[in-house]
Amino acid sequence: MESPGALKDVQSVDSGFIKEIFKAMAYCLFSASYFRLSSFKTENRVDLMSEETSAQASATQELSASIEETASSMQFANENQQMVNAYVAEGKSVLEKAIKKLEFSGKSIAKLETIIEELQECVNRIGYAADVIARITSQTHILSLNASIEAERAGENGKGFAVIAGEVRKLADNTKKSADQIREDLQTLDEGMKKTAEAMEESIKSISEGIEASRDILNPFGKIEESTSEMAELIERLSAVAQEQTAVVEEIASKSTEIAQAAEFADSVASDTEASVELTREVVGKVWEQLFTMAVEKAGLGIFLAQRVVDHANWIDRVISILKGEMGEEADLADHTQCNLGKWYYSQGKDAIKDYSPEAQRLFKEIEEPHRLVHVYGKEAVDKHRDGDRNGTYTAVSNLTEASKKVINKFMQLIDAVNE
Repeated sequence: MESPGALKDVQSVDSGFIKEIFKAMAYCLFSASYFRLSSFKTENRVDLMSEETSAQASATQELSASIEETASSMQFANENQQMVNAYVAEGKSVLEKAIKKLEFSGKSIAKLETIIEELQECVNRIGYAADVIARITSQTHILSLNASIEAERAGENGKGFAVIAGEVRKLADNTKKSADQIREDLQTLDEGMKKTAEAMEESIKSISEGIEASRDILNPFGKIEESTSEMAELIERLSAVAQEQTAVVEEIASKSTEIAQAAEFADSVASDTEASVELTREVVGKVWEQLFTMAVEKAGLGIFLAQRVVDHANWIDRVISILKGEMGEEADLADHTQCNLGKWYYSQGKDAIKDYSPEAQRLFKEIEEPHRLVHVYGKEAVDKHRDGDRNGTYTAVSNLTEASKKVINKFMQLIDAVNE
């Protein structure tokens, strides 16, 4: 309890100075509550950021593992693709060699066919010669018969000639047999050569078809080789991208850790600062109580307006306490007509302001709507908080902050207006 001397000292102070002191203390108390609003918003964002960072870190780890697995799969696919490329290249090379061998075989058979045709001509010439020999043999046989007949007519003188004619006839007979055998052999050879020529033609046809078919296969082989090369290049690019993604993910993970540390530091700073503000609020509150009792008569309406600022700050503190879990879940909030400020505003305040200037009355009236919104947003913030809606809570508290600033600005102007 203050001493009479102290009371006398306060009462001797100029009333204008006292009014300014109460205005300053009221604003100081509101500023403490306002800071609690800002601190809560910071904590709300920090908590949300911490959760999102934690979720992001977890997702980043999963993404990193997935990328590593993908990179490993790409590496395996790249190795297999290289093997396929080698097999395709080898197959293409073998096929090209086979085509060259087929082409060489076709050329060789074509040459052999030419040789057989030449042999066929030789056989034909031999056959013609055999026919000539056969005709000569036939004529010789006839001549030998005629010579034998003439030798018999000549009698004893023709015996030698008859012997020669007989030998000539035997020679003609043997020559005829040989010519017949040659013709028979030539006929057999001719038939064989014709069959050989037909077989060669079929072989050449088959080889040509084989070459065409091989070339038809060679074209797809070329396309396959081109496609596999492009695929191998694409896989290499994807592998490089995966490595880049891994580096980015690792950087994100590092940044997430830094963000988490920064969020933790910000939360710590906010807690320490709020403790300091709470101490200031407690000290100012005690001074307020003592001065209010001592100087209420000299301060006039201004001190009651300053008290309403304190009422407003106390209501905001109640909102923050509910949001922070410092009050029970059943704690509620009065509407704008039933809070301490509202009760005074719609009763004593309405009557008291009539004795002041039109400017003061205008400012008094303009307090009503932002004050109503303060209660609307405060209740909305509590409802969103109880529903677990962090973003909704943050938005409502932000709106509450803006509406509250308007209320206090109007009150500060009103205090100046009634203190004039």
